Amino acid sequence: ARLIEELLRQRPEDPTARFLAVESLIRDRKTPQVALDSLRAMSVSTDEPRLATRYGLLTAEAFDSAGHRDSARAVLDALATRFPESPAIRQALERLH
Repeated sequence: ARLIEELLRQRPEDPTARFLAVESLIRDRKTPQVALDSLRAMSVSTDEPRLATRYGLLTAEAFDSAGHRDSARAVLDALATRFPESPAIRQALERLH
């Protein structure tokens, strides 16, 4: 988690670094609400499928970790509608069952 924080400090505008930091908040620090707050503060281009998908998957994971399964499912359902070919989205939906 400390290395991720250092990476984010060095590259605060890099979406990959920001996503890694959010992932660390969810998985390492076990603070999904902080992760959701960080995601809300980010601006991600919805025109770029890779970024939009990663943002949505992390949002769903944070909601699920916070005990908000319905919110996680809503995020994943919207992603699946937008990106029906994505195996990562299908897998995330299967994990919610």
